[in-house]
Amino acid sequence: MADTTEPGILIELDDRRRASLGKVGRPEHRRYFARDEPGGVIVLIPAVVLTATEAALAAAPELADRIDHAMRHPETMARRERPQQHPAEEAGWSTELPEHLRDDAPKQQCTACRRFTRARSEFGTDCRMPQPSGEPCTGLFVEF
Repeated sequence: MADTTEPGILIELDDRRRASLGKVGRPEHRRYFARDEPGGVIVLIPAVVLTATEAALAAAPELADRIDHAMRHPETMARRERPQQHPAEEAGWSTELPEHLRDDAPKQQCTACRRFTRARSEFGTDCRMPQPSGEPCTGLFVEF
């Protein structure tokens, strides 16, 4: 049984009721289960928490053995080639970017504010982009 005559290390809570445990416990213990007991005693128990995948692997030791064997003997592993076709193409989708998003897309520049546009509907039109003064730009989109 622990000696309860020594009060131990004072731990203060911040405004959000958080505490730093840097001076207590072991460095390898990063997670704890906490239990609140009568009289204000808080008991921290080191915890080991597994993900669902880790728990499934732990429940199937034969699978872990197969993985260990494959890692020790990679020559026994079956090599699988990746498909050459892009998944979007397999689904019948185009992988081409729309014209206005491509780097080589035509663009024009405003003669006043120097803004660029790749929208063909704006080519040769007034810019009208709001300026820092609040007024619309009076420039025109032209080839540069």
